[in-house]
Amino acid sequence: NGTESGTQHVTATIIDDDVAGFIVGAISDNTTESEGPANFTVRLRTPPEAEVTIPVSSSNTAEGTVTATILTFNSTEDQTVTVTGVDDAIDDGNVAYTIILGAASSSNTFYNGLDPEDVAVTNMDDDTAGITVSAISGNTTETGTATASFTVKLNSKPVANVTIPVSSSDTTEGMVSPSSLTFTGANWGTQTVTVTGVNDEIVDGNVVYKIVLGSSASGDTKYNGVDPADVSVTNTDGGDAYPTVESTNPGSGTTGVAINTFVTATFSEAMGTSTINKTTFVVSDGTSFLNGAVSLNSAKTATFAPANALS
Repeated sequence: NGTESGTQHVTATIIDDDVAGFIVGAISDNTTESEGPANFTVRLRTPPEAEVTIPVSSSNTAEGTVTATILTFNSTEDQTVTVTGVDDAIDDGNVAYTIILGAASSSNTFYNGLDPEDVAVTNMDDDTAGITVSAISGNTTETGTATASFTVKLNSKPVANVTIPVSSSDTTEGMVSPSSLTFTGANWGTQTVTVTGVNDEIVDGNVVYKIVLGSSASGDTKYNGVDPADVSVTNTDGGDAYPTVESTNPGSGTTGVAINTFVTATFSEAMGTSTINKTTFVVSDGTSFLNGAVSLNSAKTATFAPANALS
C-alpha cells in the first residue's frame, strides 16, 4: 500500500509580556529650606525602539527646584532626578508641592504621549515669625549730648507690612526717634531706635524709664498683634544740684538755716533757664522750703520765705 506524505504547517502566536511604561521610584526624603536635597529615579519598563524624552518641572519653584528639566532615555537604565529645597525666609509652615513628569515624546509609538506619575514632595520650613530687640547701647544723660540706641528686627520675612509703634514711658527723661518702625517684604532687616536724654532740671538722681514697643499691626497674621519686649533705659542726672545759700540770717548756734529765716538761694548756671520748676529746696540743717515755680533774677537767685518752710 502506498502512503501519502506532505508538510503540515503550524501557526503559533507569541504573547508579548512587555508593556511600555515608566517606573518612578519613591522620593528619598523631604526637601528643606536649608537647601537639603532629595531624589528619585525614573526608568523605562521596556527597551525603547527610539529615544524617549520626558520634561521635568516643579509645581512651585519658590519651594523646590529640579536639576534636570529633561530626561532622555535610550535604554532601561535608571535616571535620577534631584530636587533641592528653596529658602523663602517666610514662616509659612511645611509646604507640599509636586515634581511634574510631563508626557513623553518619542518616535516609538508605544512611548509617545505616555505620562509618568508625578512625585509629591514637602519642603520643611525653617522660619519662625518673631521680633528680636537688642539691649540698649548705654545710658542716656541729661546733658543731651549722649544718645543711646538699640535695634529691632523681624525673625522672618513678612507677607505684608509690619508696623511697630515706639514711645518713651517718660518724655521728661528720654525721647525716641523714630516714633514707629515699618518693616516690608523688601526691607525686613534690622532697624535702629535712637534714644536721647532730657534735662528735667530737677535733682532727681538717675531715673529708670522704658522705651515702649507697642503691639505690631500687620496684614500678615503671623505678625499682627505681636508685642515686642520693651527696653529699659537709665537717664543719668545732669549734675543738677540743690541751690546753694547765698545770704541768710541763721539763728544763734545753728549750722544751717533756721526755719524762721528767709533763705536766698543761687541756682546753677547749668540750668540755663529763668524759671525753675522745683517744688522743694533742702538746706544743710534738713529744713525743707516748699515753693512753686521759682523766677530767678539776673544773678540766678531767689528768696524762700519762712512761711513756706516745712518742718
